[in-house]
Amino acid sequence: MEFFLKAPTEYASEIAARAKTYRLAANLTQEELADRAGLTTITLRRFENTGNGSLETVIRIAMALNKQAEIEALFEVPTFVDVFGNKEDLTLDRKRARRK
Repeated sequence: MEFFLKAPTEYASEIAARAKTYRLAANLTQEELADRAGLTTITLRRFENTGNGSLETVIRIAMALNKQAEIEALFEVPTFVDVFGNKEDLTLDRKRARRK
C-alpha cells in the first residue's frame, strides 16, 4: 500500500497557483498569457481556477512563462557517478514491466 501526502487534485491546484503567480510576476493578463501559449482565455482561466487542464495545456503555459526547464526536469533520468568519476544514466532496455 502506498501512502501519498497529497491528492492529485492538490498537486494540480498548487501547479495552477504557481503558474498564476509567475503570470502576475511577468505582468501578463490572462488574455496575454493565453495568446502566448496558444490557448483560449477560457482554458487558461479554468486551469488557474481549478487546476484542471491537459498535460499539453500545462506544457504550453510553462513554455509561455519560460519554464521549460521545470517541465524537462519532471521525469529526468538520473545520472550516477561511480567511485572512479564515470557518469552513467539510469536507462533500461525494458519496454514492459515484469509479470507479478
